[in-house]
Amino acid sequence: VTSVWFARPGGITPLCLPQVLEEMRADGDILLKSELIVPTAGGLYQLVKRVSQMAISRRPIVQEDILVFRSLVEERFEDIATQLRGSHWTSTCVITTTKFNSFFYGREDAHAALCYLTQRGKARYLAIRKEDPVEGVKFPLVSAHAPAVSKFDCDTLHLVWQEEKLQQQFDVLDRRWEISRRAALMSFKAGDKQGAFRYVRQSKLFSESRNKCTQLLERVEEVISLIASAESTKQVL
Repeated sequence: VTSVWFARPGGITPLCLPQVLEEMRADGDILLKSELIVPTAGGLYQLVKRVSQMAISRRPIVQEDILVFRSLVEERFEDIATQLRGSHWTSTCVITTTKFNSFFYGREDAHAALCYLTQRGKARYLAIRKEDPVEGVKFPLVSAHAPAVSKFDCDTLHLVWQEEKLQQQFDVLDRRWEISRRAALMSFKAGDKQGAFRYVRQSKLFSESRNKCTQLLERVEEVISLIASAESTKQVL
């Protein structure tokens, strides 16, 4: 806080700042990132971490500590939920950690927020351990707490991950198609018919690949929707 917020040339650091931070920490408004439980760690580590926090007396804040302001994380939590409600009609949603990280300025901020939210039960961390490990976050859109992770959530996470990969592939193909199309026009205007035909063939191949990618995307989105419907029906029953 001192080195960032009060680092302006000629700036004055309040003498009472350490005391204010300690008071905020005592009231639960500030937490140390080092004291938060990492959701990616194993169950034994998390248990030992909780026990050690109960047994060891709280140490004072030092300059190297990373402070987590509860109000800021809670505010971002509400912002994320609001944004996700625009594209989800279910009471919860599953997103990849890549998507979760995109809501923050950096990976360190995102990791601190994830540690806080999972420790408070406001989000759930889940992972699929396969050839390509996939990590995700279960986010509540209606209530303040996320329900436990289910098999549906793991299936959804894998599909959402596939959807993101397909979308990335589609974007690459779309850019290449546009580049080939423009190159064909430029070659044709320059009188280079052979070059123009070559770029036309390239653009046609990119267009065909893009259409196939679109079809796969639509299928994945359809399956995700079916899983969400099944999960909602299960909750109602």
